[in-house]
Amino acid sequence: MNQTHLGVLEAGGNIPSLITILRLGDALGINGADIVREVEEMRREAERVRLAAKKAAMTPPPPVNDDDVGGS
Repeated sequence: MNQTHLGVLEAGGNIPSLITILRLGDALGINGADIVREVEEMRREAERVRLAAKKAAMTPPPPVNDDDVGGS
């Protein structure tokens, strides 16, 4: 694997094959399954945050109490 290919992978420009993930794990001295697990955890967290933001944007603001308007 050359530096250009690795840079493209890091930038999300390509989807690595399973063999590439395993080779990357070997080069880093870690298990390829750990790479996949961490990526999946980050993907799930990003999706959770995205859905929470979407839900918050769709929630209408609470009604205004006329007694609170004007402060007196």
